[in-house]
Amino acid sequence: MFKRNIHYKGTMKLNSWKKLAMGTWSPPGDPSVYTLLEIDARGILKKIEEFKAAGKSLTPTTILAKALAMSIESYPLINSTIRFGRIYERSTIDLFLQVSDPNAKDVEDLSGLKIERANERSLEEMGEIIKNSAKKIRAGNDPQYKKIKKSMKGVPGIFMRPLILFLDFFL
Repeated sequence: MFKRNIHYKGTMKLNSWKKLAMGTWSPPGDPSVYTLLEIDARGILKKIEEFKAAGKSLTPTTILAKALAMSIESYPLINSTIRFGRIYERSTIDLFLQVSDPNAKDVEDLSGLKIERANERSLEEMGEIIKNSAKKIRAGNDPQYKKIKKSMKGVPGIFMRPLILFLDFFL
């Protein structure tokens, strides 16, 4: 019925500080911004120009996604989840990027795309995945997007949060 979309390497050993932290903190309930960061984008713009001169396309989103994948690879604990008092490290570094569909008929829709094994991909590969997946979603040709959209349309708003929490727990 459900397809598991995350695969784990196994559990991590917990020291006393990690156990204390897990017993003290509760999972976040709402998304929050804790830090704003200003960066000098000259290096990014230079890289984009290099690609353009070589006849290739590159966007800031692709560069930032690659940087995020490399950061996660450098600190694998970030790529973990906590279940039943244990930390499980994911076996691959997969990224999810949001895609806005401004062409939706009634209101603007928000979907997303998944880049599997993002740390192992080149900027060119990531750029192609992002471009092609976003194009499919915006054109209404992504079967997974259609399926999720159709399924969610029938769920009353009052039941959406419990449903998401249920799916988050089991998937």
